[in-house]
Amino acid sequence: MNSLQKFISKNNFLISNYTKSLNNGTYRYISSNNKSNVNNINTHEQHLTKNIIKLSEISHKAKYKILRENNNPSLMNPIMNKNRVQNNSNKQKKNTDKCNSEDEQQSSYQIEVGGSRTRFQWIEQPKTVLIIKKHKDKKTTMWLNTISQWLHQQFGLRVLVEPNVYSSLHGTSVGTYTEEDSHNLGKVVDFVITLGGDGTLLHVSSLFKEEVPPIISFHLGTLGFLMPFKVEDYQDAIKNIMSGEFLCTNRMRLICDIHHQKSVNNNSQNSSSSSSFQVLNEVTLHRGSNPHSTTINCIINGHVLSDIVGDGLIVATATGSTAYSLSCGGPLVHPCINCILITPIAPSSYSSKPSLLPDDSILTLNISQSKGKSISATFDGTKSIKVEQGDYLVIKKSLYPLLTINKTNETTDWVHGNGKLIEMSDKSSIWNQSIYTTSAN
Repeated sequence: MNSLQKFISKNNFLISNYTKSLNNGTYRYISSNNKSNVNNINTHEQHLTKNIIKLSEISHKAKYKILRENNNPSLMNPIMNKNRVQNNSNKQKKNTDKCNSEDEQQSSYQIEVGGSRTRFQWIEQPKTVLIIKKHKDKKTTMWLNTISQWLHQQFGLRVLVEPNVYSSLHGTSVGTYTEEDSHNLGKVVDFVITLGGDGTLLHVSSLFKEEVPPIISFHLGTLGFLMPFKVEDYQDAIKNIMSGEFLCTNRMRLICDIHHQKSVNNNSQNSSSSSSFQVLNEVTLHRGSNPHSTTINCIINGHVLSDIVGDGLIVATATGSTAYSLSCGGPLVHPCINCILITPIAPSSYSSKPSLLPDDSILTLNISQSKGKSISATFDGTKSIKVEQGDYLVIKKSLYPLLTINKTNETTDWVHGNGKLIEMSDKSSIWNQSIYTTSAN
């Protein structure tokens, strides 16, 4: 008998059962006179354990096609003409017939290279959807419950949420997975729903190291660069997705390998280690609290570009061009332009200007001088590690892009998102407010 049990026995409490809470790891002691509490806790525990799904046991995800085509007026609508879909399917049949059954199991989609627009077409009905919500936000939790129940009742979909979100839900229409099994998400999830801001999309990118399912993003009041849909319109938007065909933006990601060089016992011998990150927006090198400027040597495809001296450097995608890079003087780049954008942070030289590189470039960044102190390497503004003099980064285009579902088409969504945010920025500017006040007077 432990000390807590002795204390309870000594004070003549009537205890018939105690259970361990799955939420916080503490013990709850239930009085024998309160059977309803026992039933409630048992029901809650069964809920927490019942719907933990082994992703590796799910047979397979729905197959689909990704077709890139030249400009066509019919592509302005998310849902295509059925006759046109049938014609395109017939055109692809010759190539599909050449694939054996083993190849079909290994590849869940096929890509036809053409123009800038990307059309997504289901070959099989979706079975599993993952919903990602803004962390610790009651409003998104409410919408998650509403949408998950509707998906389950309307389409019979398997709805998954993250483990930390699942423990706070009380419905039975959702399931979850273990952290150890999270690497299998890309093999079973057919599409993803995000609820919140642009940060939720960056979080989705971090969950999928390889193939990323198409993502539909809903904003809750404030329009983001990457959130074209209103959450109140979720039924119409998701029905369009389930109907079989829609437009999406193929957003390039970057893969960043960091190589650390560490001295062993202060001798001339060095040991090396490496780590790898997938990023959607940008990789940022910044001096942080180091009062001295840092020098970063930039090499492109084996050729030295320049030494950038200043506070740091941003290596961004077109998607990331509207984030940190923009505030440092970088250009706005359309998300369908596959490129690597280099933007210096507060450079000491006027010759250090933002540069656009083709997407097949391999960029090597050497930390050539940091005055004996480390600098920070940050990935999509979330994960951060320290790099020191002698370390180097290799950045190139990832093999696994991120697909975001469009409300209209990729250009309209992009222009509309930029225009709304610029309009909001102008209205909130203290300079504009002072001008308006002066004019009024």
